[in-house]
Amino acid sequence: MGFSIPGGPPAREQAVPETPPPVPPVAPAVPVPPQVSVANTTYAPPVPPVAPTPAPTPARTPAYSKQDMYSTQAVVPPPAEFPYPYPAAAAPAPPPPAAAALPAAAPAYPAATPGYQAAPVPDLASVFDADSPVLTTAEIERAIALETAQLAQAHAMELARLQAEAQAEVVRLQAEAAAAAIRAEREAASEAKRKEEIFLKTIPEQVRKDPWDHVKQTMGGGNNLFFTVPERLVVGNPARVYVNKQRSDALRGKHNVRLFAGFNDWKIGKWDTAMIPVGSDADDYAYSEFNVPDLAYGMNFVFEADGQFENSGGDNFFLVSLSQSPHSAD
Repeated sequence: MGFSIPGGPPAREQAVPETPPPVPPVAPAVPVPPQVSVANTTYAPPVPPVAPTPAPTPARTPAYSKQDMYSTQAVVPPPAEFPYPYPAAAAPAPPPPAAAALPAAAPAYPAATPGYQAAPVPDLASVFDADSPVLTTAEIERAIALETAQLAQAHAMELARLQAEAQAEVVRLQAEAAAAAIRAEREAASEAKRKEEIFLKTIPEQVRKDPWDHVKQTMGGGNNLFFTVPERLVVGNPARVYVNKQRSDALRGKHNVRLFAGFNDWKIGKWDTAMIPVGSDADDYAYSEFNVPDLAYGMNFVFEADGQFENSGGDNFFLVSLSQSPHSAD
């Protein structure tokens, strides 16, 4: 259909382009190729066949996974024949993200001292990628290194504990030994005091015994020239002095033996008396009985027979007299 303008040339007929036939709908999975026009002819090229999409294969669980390292249950390996088919070409797994660098391992078996505190060792799970079920070689090496460090730390702590216990045991034994020594010292002092009290109470009874009992009891004074009963002079108490004439050249074989004695360097209580033979006059022993003055601190004496003196080479004999028991002030 044409149009004309009044006063103008007549309008020419314009050709109307031919409408192409409609294209049938194509499934969304298959892309629609572009249309090609050749000599005013429109057609669609053949569609290439589409390979069927394989069914998704379930992920295969490895025989030993990271969960096994934390599980207390026994690990069960997979069956010999895997029930699922393997894909024709599996895409490589993406590399796991880089794990944190492992801290320097503690020195093997450090010297343990009381109060030793080892450096903290990170938890074993911190060296793994929790998002990946597969253990890599680097993770296994880090896990071994970390476990070695933990064992070294545990060994050091145990050694420190044992050393602390040994030191505590030594201190305990020393304390027990010191306490035992104190108890023994106190018991010894108590026993000595008890014996001293008995000694002081029984002095008169000891002095009144038969002279032969004194000689036998002291075995004649042994190799000594004389001995006393009691063995220590105590002020305010009686005493006896015995002499063995066979131990002195001046007294041997003599019948009359005299005692010259005094106290406090001959200043008080001087006297001389004939000594009494033990048994017959021919026997070897003679004795004399006396009382120790309250103010005496020592006794001086010599022996004489037929004008000859036994006086320790001119120095005279001296015995200390006790004013009280050594333990009576306790």
